[in-house]
Amino acid sequence: MIVAHHAQSFVNSCTPACACMIQKRRGLSPTEAAFHAGAPTAGYDVEQIVDAAWLSGVRKASLGPDEEDELRVAVDTGDWAVVKLATARYGPWLAAQKPRRTSRHGDLWQPGEWAYHSVVVVDYDASSWSLLDPWFSATGQPLMIPDTTFSACFAGLAVIAQR
Repeated sequence: MIVAHHAQSFVNSCTPACACMIQKRRGLSPTEAAFHAGAPTAGYDVEQIVDAAWLSGVRKASLGPDEEDELRVAVDTGDWAVVKLATARYGPWLAAQKPRRTSRHGDLWQPGEWAYHSVVVVDYDASSWSLLDPWFSATGQPLMIPDTTFSACFAGLAVIAQR
């Protein structure tokens, strides 16, 4: 278990929960409720972390298909990244994993529900990514997602957070 994991408190607060993981890693107290205040029904996009100045030492990275090299370099140097995943791809991949993960919020992806989901990338090992997913409790985290699956799920936007 990675101590910096933070399970999201609200069904639409994955991005604030990810920001809390960065806070925890930096030794700060998490402030999910403050980040979540005024959130739209679909929740905040990952750029809100930078645009609303929730955290210092962060930058946006807009990456195209198969352009994850910037993320690899970031995590290889010890940084973490909050990334945007397409739930229509990530949700079914999660549901197919054994043992199946459960969340107090229910299934992550249902047709017509959330289009995107934020997770924190904490490592890369040449064939898979290590993710902290706030939808689930800390048990069994980080999640390991194969490189090809991550590429299929990655929605092209990341916020890279320095240590």
